[in-house]
Order: sequence, then C-alpha cells, then structure tokens
Amino acid sequence: DWDTHIGEVARSAVPVPETINGLLDQLDQEIEKVGKDAPLAAVRAVRRLEVLAAQCAYGPAREVAQDLTPEQAAAAIGLNEEEARRHLARLGCFSLYC
Repeated sequence: DWDTHIGEVARSAVPVPETINGLLDQLDQEIEKVGKDAPLAAVRAVRRLEVLAAQCAYGPAREVAQDLTPEQAAAAIGLNEEEARRHLARLGCFSLYC
C-alpha cells in the first residue's frame, strides 16, 4: 500500500542531519506566522531561501551527478530516477541532454 511505499522510500533515503531538519522546521513555522500578517515579507523570505538553496546545492548536485548512477542518486534523494535527474540538473545548472 501507499503508506508502506512511503516508509520504504524514507528509509532508503539519505538522512538529513537533525540540526538542518530543526532549522527547516523552525523556518517553516516562522514563515507561516509572518505570512498571516505580512504575506509580502513571507514571499520575500521564501525567495531568499530559494537563492540560498541554489547557491548551497550547486556543488553537491554536480558531485552527486558525477559520482553516482541515476538509480543510486534517486534512492538516496527519495525520488524516482527521472525526478532525481531533473532535480540534480536544476540544482547543478547542467543540461539533461549532454
């Protein structure tokens, strides 16, 4: 069933360090709070997160794409192979067609 599948995917994925999970949870809560009173501030905060994510993920995404097979990367990220390829290409700023 679906819940079993989701559990299997979560168990096979590389764990995110708890410190990062905690920070992301805190950001989620804070942005949600801000969004209720100041939606533009929340949108701006999310944009800053997008920029930060792009900057932080560039090198690691390229390294993963170079060092792992699409199947290995997909399992570690918790996506199917096609989604993992697109995700890594977007984060690593490279073409899927090369």
